[in-house]
Amino acid sequence: MKPAIAVKSRLVLAALAMLCGFALAQSGCGNLSGCGGLTGFGNAPFTGCGGGQGIPPQSSVNFVGTNGTVFRAIVSDTVASYTLQATVPLKLIYVNNVPPLRVLATNLSPNGHVLSVQALSGFTTTQLATTSVQGSTVSVNVGGPLPAIAAPPVCDVRFIVSGPPNQAYEALLEQNNNAYENLTTAPTYYLLGRASGDVDGVFTEISPYFGAINVQLVINGVLNDIGAGNNFTVKSGCP
Repeated sequence: MKPAIAVKSRLVLAALAMLCGFALAQSGCGNLSGCGGLTGFGNAPFTGCGGGQGIPPQSSVNFVGTNGTVFRAIVSDTVASYTLQATVPLKLIYVNNVPPLRVLATNLSPNGHVLSVQALSGFTTTQLATTSVQGSTVSVNVGGPLPAIAAPPVCDVRFIVSGPPNQAYEALLEQNNNAYENLTTAPTYYLLGRASGDVDGVFTEISPYFGAINVQLVINGVLNDIGAGNNFTVKSGCP
């Protein structure tokens, strides 16, 4: 089994490497085929498109440690804050955010389960914090300190991606006048900042295929659409 797992891991890394150039060129912008809007400028070195308003670089947070560790997190930029409860491992990606960003994560698991929180801006780690004490909270920042936790968003849009661990896929998240492209692996949790009007997500798995991914589109705490498979779209809109 170990050689087979190693081969699968190498294949995933190879697929990500081949598509890395494309993903970097497109991150932060793209045609809004689902919402019919404009395109947006990518942040350097994310170039290759234009015609819309500027898009801030995405911020991301990795929650790692002991598999299955339950945690609660507050994620806030200068505009809005989001609260979630999930389990390790999880990649959280906050697109269309306005840094600085702060993450407060509380370890809810007993028996010395480890929760580590890695904050990133693009591919650069900005902070790393770890706790193994039940009920303890750690904090990390992206782009400097945040003066205060913001209020919840008017329209809280989340795309929750589950599926086989390390299944590579592309995600294109779209709203009225911008699109945001990302290449990563499941499981993933997306926050779509400053969302309004129609929103959708286009998800496409990258070979090798370990199984179908599943996506839930949740708006203001309500499940609005679901999708599953190798290539599909979920869509809805802000009330």
